[in-house]
Amino acid sequence: MKVMLLSLPAAELEKNFENLFPLGIGYLVGSLKPSNEVEAYHYQSMRQARGDIYKKIRLFKPEAVGLTCSTFNRGSVREMIGIIKGIDRNIKVIVGGVHASFCYNQILEYYGADVVVIGEGEQKMRELCGVLEKDASLESVKGIAYKENGKVKLTPPRENVGNLDDLAMPDYSYARPYMESSHMGFLITSRGCPVRCTFCSTSSFWGQQVRMNSVPRVVDEMEMLISRYKIKKIFFHDDTFNLGISRVKALCKEIMDRGIKIDWACSCRVTPVSEEMIAAMAEAGCRHICWGIESGSEEILKKINKKITLSQIREAFELSKKFSHVISTGAFAMVGNRGETPGTIQDTVNFLNTIPITDCPSTSILYILPGTLLYEYLRRDGYINDKDWLRYDTVPRYTVENSLWTLYKWSRMVSRSGSKIPFDPHNHFWSGTINETSGIKKAAKRMAMAAALFLGPGRVASVFKAGHIRF
Repeated sequence: MKVMLLSLPAAELEKNFENLFPLGIGYLVGSLKPSNEVEAYHYQSMRQARGDIYKKIRLFKPEAVGLTCSTFNRGSVREMIGIIKGIDRNIKVIVGGVHASFCYNQILEYYGADVVVIGEGEQKMRELCGVLEKDASLESVKGIAYKENGKVKLTPPRENVGNLDDLAMPDYSYARPYMESSHMGFLITSRGCPVRCTFCSTSSFWGQQVRMNSVPRVVDEMEMLISRYKIKKIFFHDDTFNLGISRVKALCKEIMDRGIKIDWACSCRVTPVSEEMIAAMAEAGCRHICWGIESGSEEILKKINKKITLSQIREAFELSKKFSHVISTGAFAMVGNRGETPGTIQDTVNFLNTIPITDCPSTSILYILPGTLLYEYLRRDGYINDKDWLRYDTVPRYTVENSLWTLYKWSRMVSRSGSKIPFDPHNHFWSGTINETSGIKKAAKRMAMAAALFLGPGRVASVFKAGHIRF
């Protein structure tokens, strides 16, 4: 079967992440290629996609087109489905991804998709393409939703892949230009998260049972990226790289045993951690760790169900400081969670000012996303409903308690905090790779300009008031 896979941008993120690309399509290409003819493309602007897709469909003549739909790019996905169906209504449009999995009814009823793959997609997509090629009944494919006689049908769920090593090696050929430009490759070596933070949908989508690739498989993928795409750096995209200290140490040993000399970076929870683990990471080429802390307020950490303490955060940074001659350290922080006040923000700033860190904290303002506990709370209390995803293409921030202007101010305060350790920027892991201009100041300025341009001067103030959810 001829299958085309597309990744589309989110309008508000297009300019900030010019060398990044999605990993999920690579796994789908690897899974589908043995029995299908596959083409895959990642577009960083809708202007580029609109100008390109007609020619590509006419040349390739796909029987099915698969699109990845996140909450951020859902407007682009809806538009692209209309374009595809306008070219050839017989093309089967298949949509997957986090947003589609939680909002499959909308994707089928209002976007014009033929099938939604819910959750993990490799096995379902391969089986689905086989059924479509035979023009057989879709009801035999577990874990999908589709329309039949005008009604949405949901098949029984399919279990997730138990052993991630059973998945085919991902094929990132579609991302070659981005890796050649940045000399950066990306890996993800686990799925699932045992903790369900209120703002995150990871455990809802992948499950709370964590599944991991074996150490040899991870290093096989590293070698594949290095040999095939000539990359010089690797970022591990796992939500939590260090879910097990023993696995991290075994991975570092395997990297060194194979003689791999490459700089790499990762995101980690502040627990579990040990000096021995960080020492092994440094020896094996780790040059940057970003610790997920979210807040320096014990009150907020408990409310968001982060399941970490301030003492654990402090220990992670103090241990990292011992290796600051080779490893830079960052922090993922967040403002605007439920219960956030000037006091909790000041607690965060005061705490971070006692933490040794080489980079300014990377601070975000809380988004509201389907599949999260936060979304369930807000829907229950009448602040948001499922139809809002159809009324707007933007992604809302949590502004029930604090205005957006206040949240921007707090974000700047947190981003400027931390007890800075000197680190040579020329030796920094991110130097010369990803576009580094997407800071909070420019993001805030762009948001304000967009409000003035598209809503009119009389509406700008209302966008930033507290008390409502603002898309």
